[in-house]
Amino acid sequence: MEKKQLVQSGGMLQEVHDHDQNHDHVHSSPVKNIEDRKDESRRIISRLQAIIASHVEGANRMGHGLGIPDLLAVVEALQAEAEQLDPQPHLMIDDEIAFYLRASLYEELLSEPSNIFYTTQVSPDVVRYDAVPGDFWKECLALLHAGFVKLSEAS
Repeated sequence: MEKKQLVQSGGMLQEVHDHDQNHDHVHSSPVKNIEDRKDESRRIISRLQAIIASHVEGANRMGHGLGIPDLLAVVEALQAEAEQLDPQPHLMIDDEIAFYLRASLYEELLSEPSNIFYTTQVSPDVVRYDAVPGDFWKECLALLHAGFVKLSEAS
């Protein structure tokens, strides 16, 4: 399977394939360890919360809210998916509109790991963009879940 990644070189963003001979220096550097996990997780969770807030606003405009139990269910479905388990039991609810709202939010959040990048400076003129590793995505989901648990306990 051929690996691809985005690389910025000389001000241009390029897609690089493993077989590209002229970019061997890009692949010689190991994938960056996320050194400031707390800051990076805060950035990712903030991004996820913005998406969630947008869905909550949309649900409110429809006259059907997305409450903390719904948000917990969506995050638990994402956690199940991250562990390669069936997410559907977490999304299921008797109310068809609530199920649709949960499923819509789940689908949008599910695509986020492929949209979130962190950078590695490979050389003075080359920056590599790496996707968020699976273990770090799980860590962010756990933090997001813990935040919703705190909110549910405070209510």
